[in-house]
Amino acid sequence: MNTEPVLILPAVAGKSLLNSSSTNWFVKPSSPGENISETGSAYSGKGYTPDDHWTPAILPGTLLNTLLHSHDWVRDNVINNPPPGFFDPYFDNNITQIPDIYNGFTDPADGIRFYTYWYYTSFQLTPGENDTVYWLNFRGINYSADVFVNGVQLNKVPMRGAFLRYSFNLSDCPSIDGITRVAVRVVPPDPAGRNTGTNGGGVDQYNIGHNVTYRYPTGWDWIPAIPDRSTGIWDQVSLTATKAVVLKYPQVKTTVLDKNGKLMDTASISISVEVHNTSSAPVSGYVVYEMNGEKIIRSYDCPGNGMITNDLMLTVENPKLWWPNSSDPAGQQAMPYLYDLAITAFTGGNETGGGVLTDGQTLKVGIREITADKTIQVNVNGQQVQSRQFCVNGVPVFIKGGNWVGTDAMFRYGAERYRDEVRMHREMNLNMIRVWGGGIAERPEFYDACDEMGIMVMQDFWFSSEFEFSGNPPTQYSDAFDACAKDTIRLLRNHPSLLFWCGANESEPPYNLEQLLNSYVGPGGQLDDTRILVTNSLNISGNIYFGDGPYGLQQLTDYFSNVVNPLNPECGAVGFPVGESMRTMMSTETLQDIPSRNAVVANVNKVFKLHTFSSYMTFNGPTPNYDDQLYIYAAPEVNQLKTIEEYSDLAQLANYFHDKAMWEGVLSMMWTSYTGFSIWKTQNPWAGLRSAVYDWYLEQTGAYWGVKHACEPVHLLLKLSAYPATTYDVMVVNQTFDNLSQLRLEWQVYGLQGMLDKESTEIDASKCPKASTVNTVYTINLQNAFSKMGEDKNVYFVFLTLLSGNETLSTNFYWLSRNNTFNELSAYPAVPAKLKLSATGEVVNGECKIIVTAENLSSVVSFWNRLQVTKPAAAGERGERILPVFYNNNYFSLAGNESMTIHIDCRAMEGEYPQLWLKGLHQEWTAIEVQWGK
Repeated sequence: MNTEPVLILPAVAGKSLLNSSSTNWFVKPSSPGENISETGSAYSGKGYTPDDHWTPAILPGTLLNTLLHSHDWVRDNVINNPPPGFFDPYFDNNITQIPDIYNGFTDPADGIRFYTYWYYTSFQLTPGENDTVYWLNFRGINYSADVFVNGVQLNKVPMRGAFLRYSFNLSDCPSIDGITRVAVRVVPPDPAGRNTGTNGGGVDQYNIGHNVTYRYPTGWDWIPAIPDRSTGIWDQVSLTATKAVVLKYPQVKTTVLDKNGKLMDTASISISVEVHNTSSAPVSGYVVYEMNGEKIIRSYDCPGNGMITNDLMLTVENPKLWWPNSSDPAGQQAMPYLYDLAITAFTGGNETGGGVLTDGQTLKVGIREITADKTIQVNVNGQQVQSRQFCVNGVPVFIKGGNWVGTDAMFRYGAERYRDEVRMHREMNLNMIRVWGGGIAERPEFYDACDEMGIMVMQDFWFSSEFEFSGNPPTQYSDAFDACAKDTIRLLRNHPSLLFWCGANESEPPYNLEQLLNSYVGPGGQLDDTRILVTNSLNISGNIYFGDGPYGLQQLTDYFSNVVNPLNPECGAVGFPVGESMRTMMSTETLQDIPSRNAVVANVNKVFKLHTFSSYMTFNGPTPNYDDQLYIYAAPEVNQLKTIEEYSDLAQLANYFHDKAMWEGVLSMMWTSYTGFSIWKTQNPWAGLRSAVYDWYLEQTGAYWGVKHACEPVHLLLKLSAYPATTYDVMVVNQTFDNLSQLRLEWQVYGLQGMLDKESTEIDASKCPKASTVNTVYTINLQNAFSKMGEDKNVYFVFLTLLSGNETLSTNFYWLSRNNTFNELSAYPAVPAKLKLSATGEVVNGECKIIVTAENLSSVVSFWNRLQVTKPAAAGERGERILPVFYNNNYFSLAGNESMTIHIDCRAMEGEYPQLWLKGLHQEWTAIEVQWGK
């Protein structure tokens, strides 16, 4: 166990991370009845070195993550003979074996004490100039803490709140022997909430919602309870260096619209920053602002131990604007533009220079203006109502969102994971992520990725309908919430991706705290007057409260007719993972018991229940009203599939079919019944089975491809509002800002044995959709195709292509049935398609790029082909999956004699090339040779 203090080299206006990757951290249980002040002073005092009673800790991350890496702790508290390595709580039923902070103890206070721990680290500071000030910074502790440095307790008041940053001046506690020792006692949320099996533990006196923290660790219908309630130093720790003057809370506002709401050729940038003087003597100096090649200097005079605000206005001619994904009128695929802004402060000197650097910050600035005051009339199930229309840079943007909970319930991941998951959303053609209120206030690294990729964000505060206070909360809670809310707004308000704030999930915040939030956010808001505050997620559309959902699978026709909310914050289908992920998630024994036909949660095995299995049935009340949408692809006599691979493969068909239909139903009513829509949910913070379009391992499900295809900027679709039928309207959704013209529709219909009908037709100019509209362009009559099918055949395939001149704007593919049964596909392909694949690859800037050409050399449909990238393995064997991998297309199908080009990106491996595999429906994996360039 290495206890040597590391050498820290922070420069003035610089930052050094004190995470466990660079600094040695340790944890030790807090002893019942100990004197906290004496213990903290001793642990952080001169000469202290951790002994064998301390366990190496992992930061950032929760306490549980650290403990589950300790063989001794797992042996003593979980299982007698643990295997070596990390005890994975997400695997099989492992999480039920870990002591739960509530259910694992007779007295709830014992659970709190069990997960109360001391953290320790030490480091040596490089000697700086005498007036250098070092700051110890914590960006997130759950839940309450006491901090000791060099024998001195630095927090003068109790530290409470999972979303509050803390910075301590180390000048108040100088080291005696040159080693700075830090001891932090962290206490879980108290009350920690009960693991009841209901969302959030239900509403009772032992309610985790009485803390300002994330709430899902008590368990939800998509996750079991996290045993330690995600306690610990969950976000980064850092050391920064300044002189006496410190810059805090910069704020950047951008304006691009004139008073009439028209886009101008110039942008106005308002910048302000607080200048804090930590010394007792008055200080004079200047602040330098550098952006877009311009350098502006503003002087300041700050009293001793005082603060002044330094601000300026600047103008940018012909600015490069920040646009949401697929919304830039200059090019739908372009990344939004971000400017660099540097703010540095100097003491002494004057506006011509000569001062001493004291502090500095850098920001990314997206020039854009959000407006949310416009409403349009929409039809909600026959009722005419007004719904809010969000505009960016004066342009209405249809909201295509996904609900987000967090990357990991043990908070093990950082910027790279954020980029991967945000990229998933961009690649799916979504333009917004809702950060759900039962999770966290997301971190700057998440927002950095959203800024870069053009993903707007709806950020909830930390209330939910599962947690209602009767009247105003206690003062302790209100004070903690107020501090966390103010700090969160300051932390996130400069990100151009932040679209608006939401006070609560499916409920109203307590009145006194709602009033506080309204004083901070919205017109005239003290902290963010550029965005609106929606107090309840059910009221994003405006003044009328609607519901959300529905959840699970719906009748296909319902997707095109039933409108729950014109700006629905959450509505979900299913998202069962692929077989490889299931084998990573569960034991072989568990996976021998496959869910049977018409399975519901009550009749699947206990591990599937634990991982929150979601039925492929649809329910109105307690009774199923829709055939099992997974087993409709199996032979009628099959009541239970044999392997998890068989089950997962069919699940992907249902995932794709329903998620695409859900989105196509919404988009067919764009601006007429909907102004926005968000999936519940796009991802999971653990290895669960419920409602995610890519799984926790970052493998896309069929749902991902259904969403991606439906949400493309120009999309061609069949309106399935009367399915099954003989005729279908063809609609074109145009989410771009260009009018479409000179359109041609090509369509083909195939049976299982080959082509049945085809047609090419020019679209009447009057029907070509204008910018940001949807229109019916044609009606397909399938009678001729049906007449060529045998009476005992029902399944057919429809291929659609939309062209403008020689440019393909959109393609779409459906498998449908005359009687809504698909058991014929259980034996497909009776006549195998002849599929030829060739692939080339190269490594560019640390990323493997593979181009695949797929050709169907037969006259029958090559159906449901899946590509997969793996690590290299011996001949004839498949290696471990590489994740994540980004494909521009997958689970693809080809008409007779059709070809397709697919682009694949993944991270490069040192000295090795990945392997490529292909698997069609009911087929085995086949290796595809990749020709790698030098």
